[in-house]
Amino acid sequence: MTPKPLALCAMALLVASCGTPAGGSPSPLPSPEATLAGTVSPEPTQVVGAAGSQTPTASSIETVVLPLRGNSTSLLPNGDVLVAGGFINNEAPMPIASVELYDPATGTWAPAGSMIEARGHHTATLLSDGHVLVAGGDNIANSMASAELYDSARGTWTATGGMAAALGWQTAVLLGNGKVLAVGENHAELYNPGSGTWTVTRRLIDDVGNFSSATLLPDGAVLLAGGGAREGCAVAS
Repeated sequence: MTPKPLALCAMALLVASCGTPAGGSPSPLPSPEATLAGTVSPEPTQVVGAAGSQTPTASSIETVVLPLRGNSTSLLPNGDVLVAGGFINNEAPMPIASVELYDPATGTWAPAGSMIEARGHHTATLLSDGHVLVAGGDNIANSMASAELYDSARGTWTATGGMAAALGWQTAVLLGNGKVLAVGENHAELYNPGSGTWTVTRRLIDDVGNFSSATLLPDGAVLLAGGGAREGCAVAS
């Protein structure tokens, strides 16, 4: 797959932000054995999320050492935060399917099963019925068209209808009628929770969609702002 120019720009920003001091050489990445405190342990202990076993600032369950990026977060009706998927490993990013729940009342994390597919750079949208729609994203090799639903009441994942186009780095917003608008790479689709199907809408006026922000306005319109185009790093439209 030919890398998108935006991906190159994102990588450039990642390299710039991941630690090259002015006039110096890149900072070494933490080894898998390094702990949060900077000491070394031959067998890092994973966080189990039990009450009192960690502070609110402790790392995620998936890994104590490497940061998680490209994941999604969703505020559930019960006040918990659902953190799904993303990438681990700085040198060779690997998508994961793991899911965690953050309880703001206790400041602790707990595992919440796994998605059907490992993915990152996806969208996660809380639907009117309390389900969370996870759609699209990347698995490193390709963008994805599949979608799945998280039942916040039962804590389970089920597959739903796939998108017409594989979209990574897209944006999504819940509309007033309960449908979800997903936009990426000058392409837009609507998800109907009642039928579990996607419908392609009109193409965008400007070549935007990657990492754009999408905001539902009081009159029902959706404002798309900024983001990246296929032929450039960023747009102001």
